[in-house]
Amino acid sequence: MAALGLRGKSLLALLLSCLLAFVFAGFIGREALLGVQSRFGEAYARNVVQLNRERLFAPVSRELALAQRLAASLLTLAWLNDEQDPAKRKIFFQEAAGYQQAFGDHAYFAASARSNGYYSNGPDQAISDTPRYVMSSDNPRDEWFFQTLQTDTPYAINVDRSVVTGELKVWFNVQVRDGERRLGLVGSGIALKAFLEDFIEANKVGVESMVLDAYGSILVHPNQNLVTLNAETARGRSLSTSVLGLLDDLSAATALRQAMPIAARRRGRWRRYVSRWTAPPDYSR
Repeated sequence: MAALGLRGKSLLALLLSCLLAFVFAGFIGREALLGVQSRFGEAYARNVVQLNRERLFAPVSRELALAQRLAASLLTLAWLNDEQDPAKRKIFFQEAAGYQQAFGDHAYFAASARSNGYYSNGPDQAISDTPRYVMSSDNPRDEWFFQTLQTDTPYAINVDRSVVTGELKVWFNVQVRDGERRLGLVGSGIALKAFLEDFIEANKVGVESMVLDAYGSILVHPNQNLVTLNAETARGRSLSTSVLGLLDDLSAATALRQAMPIAARRRGRWRRYVSRWTAPPDYSR
């Protein structure tokens, strides 16, 4: 150090000062860049959520409104009150055929609380006014029917496979009531694949969209293995089909669990729409 002389020492001090300044500036710049990246990412994900919500709201509302109209029809009430009457049966299925063309998948179903008969007609089915099968309270696959029939909520929307066709669908199940008596359910289903293609922004780079319920169960997702089937039934919910199960960070899962009730109170809708933003790779490392 002594051999450097005064000029050498001054030059070394200047170099060290510049190096420290560059390191400090780099650290500040990196933190600022990450902050901007995070804010823009959150804003982008929020915009995608809002867009998907608007795109989902119209078709879901339309499908549900059609199912509610069919459930409230006097012809539906008359038939389910006297299911075996040939004249009432004929008139109901003529009426239902008109609704069939208006439903998203051009298909509908009706289920009787008296006989447990499940009726359905769709574009790939031969037209029938007889039950496709008879449901049983002892069969886990039919739990959705008996549970929806007994709930105080006049309708339920769930994801399940059709027992008749095996297709995975988003189902709109509406109670048919005659006063306090619950005569059965009617409704329709939209194929989950078509639902995703039409309404979910599944191919946005860095964004993964999904539909959740108030408990965090995944109801609509591009990966069908993550979808919760019949979420309200005893076999429905599990961590493997919950958004909480997708999080590796315990603190993030805790924060999300605390945020979900707040979101439910603010929105008041039947489902919550979520987009998960994934930051692009950090090439600076």
